[in-house]
Amino acid sequence: MDKRIILENLELLNSFPMCSVYRVANMLILGFGSLVQVQNFRGETVEDSQFRLHVQCPWRLVFNADIVLASGDVFEPNSQTEWTEDFNWDCFGMNLFDEKSEADFSDIAYQVKDISADALGGFDISFHSGHMLEVFPSDSVDEENWRLFETNSEYGFVVNGKSFYSYSDIDDECE
Repeated sequence: MDKRIILENLELLNSFPMCSVYRVANMLILGFGSLVQVQNFRGETVEDSQFRLHVQCPWRLVFNADIVLASGDVFEPNSQTEWTEDFNWDCFGMNLFDEKSEADFSDIAYQVKDISADALGGFDISFHSGHMLEVFPSDSVDEENWRLFETNSEYGFVVNGKSFYSYSDIDDECE
């Protein structure tokens, strides 16, 4: 993969604040930029971030050589829950990711300072706060690892295990 093209797409996030952190199942969703008005799947007008990054491969957020939050946290019980064989990690609020993401992201301003990429589709985003998001694809199959897209736009960029592509019209993919 050409890391220059990956970096060129990620650099759209330069200087933007990270304004949301959440998950759908075990996929990390990060919002960057200002809030814009969008229509959700119900047709309601809601606010969403200008750019969204969906991460489906391993990742971690580090600060001072400590892992603050990581992709595996979604499978661990929160501090109030004991692990049992019946533990349901996908139930919102029950896992460590949900607990930490609500606490850790409410008080810290995460503004993008610098971005670097590698030839395997991985990247690092450093923030002015001293935190760093490290994303590292870890499989050899050609499945989606992450995507970046602009809300209310036709722009999107997807990195798979062995390739990447840009798209300009989501509707064309569905026809």
